[in-house]
Amino acid sequence: KPAGKPMGVQISSGASIDSLRLSWSLLSDRHSEALRNLEARYIARGDEASPTFDLIAGPLKSKAEAQKVCKSLAAKNVPCKVGDFLGENL
Repeated sequence: KPAGKPMGVQISSGASIDSLRLSWSLLSDRHSEALRNLEARYIARGDEASPTFDLIAGPLKSKAEAQKVCKSLAAKNVPCKVGDFLGENL
């Protein structure tokens, strides 16, 4: 059976990659238990006039594992969405 695609969790959005770096630094410090051993990536959305970037943490082995991370973060008022672990290295 082939391994499934790695999963990730979207934990922040921002208007610049620098804002995501700051968000990742703060979130990974404050929520080190949930985000330990994960790496950060970003996905560009929007257009050139008003770009937005999503911060994705992962990889996680399964959707269930990603949901567990999101549940832990949501309990601490951190918005979180489960999805594929895509994007460019932050």
